[in-house]
This record gives sequence, C-alpha cells and structure tokens, in this order.
Amino acid sequence: MVMKLLIVGAGSMGRWFASSVDAEITFLDVRSEIAQIAANEMGAKMSEIDTVELFDVVCIAVPIPNVVEAISTYSKNATEVICDITGVMKTPIEAMKQYGNDIGRMSLHPLFGPENYPGRIASVMDENRPMAKKIIEDLEGAGNTLFTTTAEEHDEVMRTVQGMAHAAILSFALASQEVPNEFGTPIFDGLRELVKDMTNGNARVYSDIQEVFGGSTEIMKAAEKISSSNWEEFKRIYDEARG
Repeated sequence: MVMKLLIVGAGSMGRWFASSVDAEITFLDVRSEIAQIAANEMGAKMSEIDTVELFDVVCIAVPIPNVVEAISTYSKNATEVICDITGVMKTPIEAMKQYGNDIGRMSLHPLFGPENYPGRIASVMDENRPMAKKIIEDLEGAGNTLFTTTAEEHDEVMRTVQGMAHAAILSFALASQEVPNEFGTPIFDGLRELVKDMTNGNARVYSDIQEVFGGSTEIMKAAEKISSSNWEEFKRIYDEARG
C-alpha cells in the first residue's frame, strides 16, 4: 500500500522531504500558490488549509515559530504518524503528545540545507509505528544517515552547533573589511566561504534559530575575553580552544 503523505509547508525543506520519501504526496501551505507550484513541480497534489482529508502521515515543515499551531491544526489529519522537520525538537514533541497522543510521533532534523543532501539527520522517535519505520528506511535509502538522540540533548547541542556558529560567522562578516583576493590566507578564505554560504540562505531561518537557541551572547563574551587578554591569558585561551 502506498503511503498517503500530507506535507504542511511547501518550502524547500518540505520539497526535500517529498523527494526523499516514497509516498503519494499532497502539499499544503498558507500560501496556496506556493503549494500549487510545489505540487506541479513534483507531480503531487495540493490541498487547501482547511482540509479534512485523512492521511497516513502528516509532516510539519513550517518555520519554527509556527510549529505548535501547525501540529495543533493538522494532527487530526494523521491516522498513523505525525512528524516534523522544523529544526527544533522539544517544542514539537510536546505539542505532538498533546494533539497526537494516539498516533506515532517523530521529530527529524536534517543537519543540512536542501541543496546539500544527503546528509546526517537527527531523529527522536517518541511513539513508534510501522509508517515511521518506513519513513526512516526511505530516508536512509536516499543516502542519508540517521542517528537517535533526545529532544533535550538535540536542543542543547544546537545552541553551539547552530546558534553560536551562525553568530560567529555573521559577526566576522559584519566586522571584517573588504580584502583583495591576493591577501587571503587559508583561514580567512575559509571564513569568507562560510559567510557566502550562510548569506546565500534564508534570513528568517537564521533569525528563528537565534531566537530559539541563542548563542550570540556567548560569542560576544568570548570575543571580549580575547580582546582584553595579555600574553599569558591569551595562551591559556588558545590552549583551551585547542583542547
């Protein structure tokens, strides 16, 4: 039997999920024109936001601030599994328990942008069901590597992996001056590439990450510590960073 899958959110990550799972796809988005474009591009269906149709699986692929509202609205449309790929885990898992306590619940975080797949995907299985297992098998079959974590561990780690990393890269971009290419060093050129990669994305996504996970305050304090250090303090900082 072919899985019937509703994807709530027809942006780039929703489309990535659709391309990675073997299912009969239906897209839904508050911007109906975006859902229609996604459906046309991927040979899928489109549904209106007030749909009462039932699906085996509902995948929430909306911006982080909208995840609870989306889960509360569309859990009723899932008969087997509800999952999300929003990038945060504790909040959606809690919402799924509240609004989808009688079905499978899973949170997935692809640790890459849709243009860089396949890659590693963090997963939390809050309530396992056969359809959830099939999703995992499909994602692995598409070349991804899934690993299990907890919602608490994931969200704590993302403070460093995303919040601090993004704040450090953007801070460098704002503080640095334009430099002729011939002056570039390997470290500088590497940072410049990271800036280019980051600013090629969606500012809303990075803003949501800062709001949820933070990290910029720690980067600011570390920079202040470096700027005020003498040789002995700098050596200690340097050794700490190397460790």
